[in-house]
Parts: sequence; C-alpha cells; structure tokens
Amino acid sequence: MKYIKTYEDTDEFPQIGDYILMKMTRVSDFNLYVSTHIGKIVDRRKNHPHMYVVKYDEVIPHWNTNLIDVFLNEILYFSKNKEELELKLQINKFNI
Repeated sequence: MKYIKTYEDTDEFPQIGDYILMKMTRVSDFNLYVSTHIGKIVDRRKNHPHMYVVKYDEVIPHWNTNLIDVFLNEILYFSKNKEELELKLQINKFNI
C-alpha cells in the first residue's frame, strides 16, 4: 500500500528542475512546438511569482532560442520524472 508520509514534500506548484508539458496561449505558432516537446524549469522570475523560465533541448524554430518565459496557467503537466511526461506525449499522440 502506498501512502504519503507527513514529512514528505507534496508540492502543488512546479519547482526548479521539474519537467513540463505546456500549452502556449499567447503565441499560436509557438503552441505546436511546446505542446509536443518537454521543457525543464531552470529558474523563476523574481518580479512575477507565477512565471517560470523553461529550457528546451533544441532551439525553438523561428525563435532562435531554447529559453522561454511561461506562466503557471500555461503549464498542463509537471513532474520530476521526464519519463512520465514522455508517456503522456505518447498517449496524446495516439489519442489513447
């Protein structure tokens, strides 16, 4: 039986080092890339409590960078384990 111990961390917000899947609501041509690739949170913006800096492995097409600012409400899924999100991508890809 699995249970959560009272002293374990049960974050409800993403943390630096977590992997994410997101949906970009601000730039439509950007959404196709970020909704099919996994990013990693590398920092938080100090001036905005719910904004994260996300790094992708590849340079994002037409943007010439692999770092973007992401709002909390644009993050669909986050996990410390990249394999969990890779599985989620496969499920979405085949509409399982």
